[in-house]
Amino acid sequence: METNLSLRNTHYWISRRLEVVPGQPVLHQVCRDCGRGFIEESSTGELFAAHASVFLFHRLSDEVTSRWLSEKCPGKPLQQDNADRQTRFVLGSINPHSVLRSEKH
Repeated sequence: METNLSLRNTHYWISRRLEVVPGQPVLHQVCRDCGRGFIEESSTGELFAAHASVFLFHRLSDEVTSRWLSEKCPGKPLQQDNADRQTRFVLGSINPHSVLRSEKH
């Protein structure tokens, strides 16, 4: 998946490092303006769109990840993004890479 880094710079990122799996830190980024979120896995450098709920990060479809990474920040939440957040990455079965559990500290 090709990432356009200059378009990522159009967002105003709020970032936090999490260790959702012991020894495997990730970076969670959410744009303050549009609300789009991403997870970057430190070990692989993989970046994917994600929706954070209270205790889970839901990895979104590859199509949503590709589109969000190729678009300039819209500057506000989009109605279409709500539908995008309902997509889920399908691997055939649930595994730690498709749903990341957040730990309380």
